[in-house]
Amino acid sequence: MNLASQTNLAVLNVAVSLGQRTFKRNKYFLTFLAALSFVIWQSLQVYGSLNLVQSHSYALSNLHGIIIIPFMISRKIEVHKYERYGAAVVAVSLLAMLADRNSVREDQVIHPPGKLYVKFKSTIWTDVVMLATNVPGAIYFILNRSLQRHRIMNHIIIMSILTMLTFSLMALFFENAGMNLHASNGLFGWLNSENCFEVVFFYGFFCTFLGSVGYILSMQFFSPLVCMNAFLMEPIVAQVLGCLVGIDRIPNFLTILALLAITASAFYINIGTSIMVICKRRVFPEADGSVHSESEQKQ
Repeated sequence: MNLASQTNLAVLNVAVSLGQRTFKRNKYFLTFLAALSFVIWQSLQVYGSLNLVQSHSYALSNLHGIIIIPFMISRKIEVHKYERYGAAVVAVSLLAMLADRNSVREDQVIHPPGKLYVKFKSTIWTDVVMLATNVPGAIYFILNRSLQRHRIMNHIIIMSILTMLTFSLMALFFENAGMNLHASNGLFGWLNSENCFEVVFFYGFFCTFLGSVGYILSMQFFSPLVCMNAFLMEPIVAQVLGCLVGIDRIPNFLTILALLAITASAFYINIGTSIMVICKRRVFPEADGSVHSESEQKQ
């Protein structure tokens, strides 16, 4: 690979793009920016999950790895044919999903009294918002790629604290939450005996580790593109769960077909990415950190 290609790929490593000196001066601000990007991405994804069927929400908001491919093509970086074809199939599948307005949530269906429950309503505007969430999502991954340090757990703890504080402030100012233990609107309602086990062990431990921390740790061993594309496995799971718990009705055939195509394309794209890396036709900048301590590395 020529020097220009290596420089272009440096966009996936903020430390290289900004320079080590500038990066070190601003690493705390960049950590806050990563946490803020995560909050924006996840908040908008929740908004989509309240207004769209789950497959549409998760598919439209998890395209971070896909949008990197046309960017690489525009910068004249070599892209494997599997990546090109996979990205094209994903684009066509997304158009099919956008055209499918017959896949609806349970609360969008006309109920016996004859009224449409209009609190949640799927619109093209909601789809556009979901597509826009890929920008903060991509920023989150790119920043975390460079912010990983020798003691990576320190970074994860700082990220988690910043995310918690940001979400808490948003709840206080925008959702009328109170500084109390009320189970419905209390900021510390999770301490309520009825909710504590579910919140701490299911949402706090299981979902946080597998849903966010796991992806950060994975970037120690895989390219950021592979880690970002892993999110395209989520739409099918989200749709199945949405139907099982009564949030969504069984989606239209067009959406089901698009979901299967997107999932298959994600595997196809990752195969192409792996081939490029194995053949050394693409060299991603190394992550700055490691899962091992500095003393272990010296040994």
